[in-house]
This record gives sequence, structure tokens and C-alpha cells, in this order.
Amino acid sequence: MYEKGMIINRRNNGGIQMLKSNIKNGEILKRLALMGEGDALTIVGHRFALPENVDVIDVSIAEDLPTIEQVTEIITKDMIFSEITLPHEMDEDAKELIKGKVDSMKLNELTIRQVQVVAKNTRFVIRTGDGKQAGALVLRI
Repeated sequence: MYEKGMIINRRNNGGIQMLKSNIKNGEILKRLALMGEGDALTIVGHRFALPENVDVIDVSIAEDLPTIEQVTEIITKDMIFSEITLPHEMDEDAKELIKGKVDSMKLNELTIRQVQVVAKNTRFVIRTGDGKQAGALVLRI
């Protein structure tokens, strides 16, 4: 019935939702499985001011490894998100790369300060090694 790499989400209105994932980080998998409709997560680079009182999972291993784009690509392959929020100030090349991978989502662009406020109300933060200025985004289910 269950396959290796699957997580059961029992939070989804009492039902059971299965996640079959290529994500290897157990803590990220656990957090994704606990997310329900309307919940959000934030993916940031190492220069982003981390919000207080929000759990952070640090996956950075070196400068620019992994990048925000790499983490976003992997997570959006495994979960369906309805909305993405990017800062206006984000590097244009990075912004276009992300937009190309999440074309079915509603796109919001805010200032970096507004993204910082939104990040305070997300379920958790994934911190990457990305060193780009204004490196952050929010994904909402």
C-alpha cells in the first residue's frame, strides 16, 4: 500500500494525502506533509533576514549551493502550490527562471520588506546557500 519515500498527511481535513517525494531531507518532508490549504513556506538565501518565531531548516552547504531556484524546482515537483510571492528587487534572471517553472501559480510581486512581513506568517523557512541580493520567495498551497 505504501511505497518508500511516501509521507501520509493526516492534517488535510481528516483525510489522508500521500506525498511521493524525491526530496531527501526528512525534516522538509515532514513539514510539507503537515501543510494544509492556505499554508505557506518561505525559501530564502543566506543574506535574507530570517523571521523570528518561524522554524528554519538550513540546507546551505556552500556559497550558492543550493540556490533558491534549485530548491523551488524540487519542491514544486512534489507539491501543488497555488501562489508564489517574489520580491520586486530579486535578480531578473533568477525571477524569470523561477517564473518559468511555476507558470500555473498565481504570481505576486512585493517589495523585499513586504516579503519579510509575509515570511513571518509561514509554516517554516528553508534557508539555502544562495547569495543573491533579495533572495527570497513564498509558496502558498
